[in-house]
Parts: sequence; structure tokens; C-alpha cells
Amino acid sequence: HALTAGLKAFTSWTANAGIEECRMACGGHGYSRCSGIPDIYVTFTPSCTYEGENTVMMLQTARFLVKSYTQVSSGQRVTGMVSYLNDLSRQRIQPQHVAARTVTVRINDPVSLVEAYKARAARLVEAAAKNLQAELNHRRSKEDAWNR
Repeated sequence: HALTAGLKAFTSWTANAGIEECRMACGGHGYSRCSGIPDIYVTFTPSCTYEGENTVMMLQTARFLVKSYTQVSSGQRVTGMVSYLNDLSRQRIQPQHVAARTVTVRINDPVSLVEAYKARAARLVEAAAKNLQAELNHRRSKEDAWNR
């Protein structure tokens, strides 16, 4: 559910932004029904709300990711689409090892690119979880912390 919730929000927001960009690229003609863009806009825009409002859908995904990070940071291993979080401690770069490190990333190699995305995603989840915890330490309720 976390994956589909996040994808629904991401894709509908991205498509909606693309429609708006097309409208603006047409200048004043983008508002004209002759362009067809107003009909596309009116037809598509509600998808950001029906079958789950996008903000709520993203929050569901975020809560799942933070929960998974919390499990990993407490020593548990996670499986499935968040198993990349298990590698966080292994990915830590120690300053004394930076100069000695001879890592080559082949930007045309899909495996290298996937590993780079996994590392980046893990760092972003970690940062979000730490920011949330900092907010929880300064606020009274989870609702306030999640809204910051």
C-alpha cells in the first residue's frame, strides 16, 4: 500500500504540473478551449483528490518509510522494497577512508545507478526520520511534528 499511495500522489502531481506547464507555454491561448488544455485540466485535476487526497497518500508513504527506518536503527532487518535501508550503516564514509577509497561509479551501468539511488533514498529517509524525532522532542504531539 505504501508504494501505490506514494506513486499515486507523485504521478498525479507530476502530470498536473505538466498540464499547467503546457498551458503556460501556450500563453493566452492555453486558456482557450480551442487548445484543448482546459478540458484536459478539468478532467485530470480531480485525480489529485479522488481515491485518496495526495497529501494523505504521501503521509502514508512517509510514515511507512520512517517506521522502516526506526526498525533498522533498532537493529531489526527490513525486507522488500525498503531493504535498502539495511545498508545504511555500511554506507557510512569515515574521513580517514575517503582518500584511500577507489570507488568508480559507471554512470551508464544500470546496477551502479540503482545502487546510487538506493544510497540517496536511504540518506533522505534517515534525514526525514531524524528531523521528525527532533520535532517530537520539541513538540507535544505527533500531529504537530508531522506537520513541520
